[in-house]
Amino acid sequence: MEVPKEGTSILVDIYRTPTASKDEAFWTKAVRAIATAIRCTTGETLSKRYRPHGLTVLAVISMSHIAVHTWPEHDFVALDVYTCQRLTAEDMARLELVVSALGPQYTISASDRGRALP
Repeated sequence: MEVPKEGTSILVDIYRTPTASKDEAFWTKAVRAIATAIRCTTGETLSKRYRPHGLTVLAVISMSHIAVHTWPEHDFVALDVYTCQRLTAEDMARLELVVSALGPQYTISASDRGRALP
């Protein structure tokens, strides 16, 4: 019997990011590209710049949300994606293609959320 899940949480760490890690327009565009890669539409986005460094961009997508958090002083970006949509291998491959364009070194992990207890 297949155990139903409520969604998928994807965590992406991007290292050695370009100076674009400070650029709000760049990350807003990246969020939209990520949403498209996993077959979701982007709704409202908002951003918050931190002083002296950092930026957070949040987007509501058709099946939940995407958050980008930057640490330009450390050349690091953390991406959090949550979707209630069932992701295919093709979705994940498209997501990785987008991520690979954002920085030369990255890790991607995905986990099912809301599974029944054993």
